[in-house]
Amino acid sequence: AERLAAMLGDPDYLVRQHVAQRIPHGSLARLVHDADREVRKEVARRLPPFALPKLAADADPEVRAIAAARMLPDAAARMLADPDWRVRLGAVGQAPLAAIRALADDGDRDVREQVRDRLNATRQDQDTP
Repeated sequence: AERLAAMLGDPDYLVRQHVAQRIPHGSLARLVHDADREVRKEVARRLPPFALPKLAADADPEVRAIAAARMLPDAAARMLADPDWRVRLGAVGQAPLAAIRALADDGDRDVREQVRDRLNATRQDQDTP
């Protein structure tokens, strides 16, 4: 762990990405603002759900999408307004049902279908005795 921490500032993004894959969760926050998106994507895959809002304003939509798909429900609901469809799509799977209903008419077909599928699955669960 000590040697990994020493490599957090390595100039090679592949080294930092490798560190992000192996460093203890408590140290991942140090890489949230890394210059390379691949490093930040790895951070989004590994951060605990309660810490993912740290990536909500990331410049890269792929990073935000990974984070949104793993966020706790209330944080994911805030991601439903993201301008990128990939982020909204990820957030639909985590956000509360009441929040995703607003996306039933989303401009992106995939987002609309995900909303419909999630709402239909909930209805089916309620109809099952």
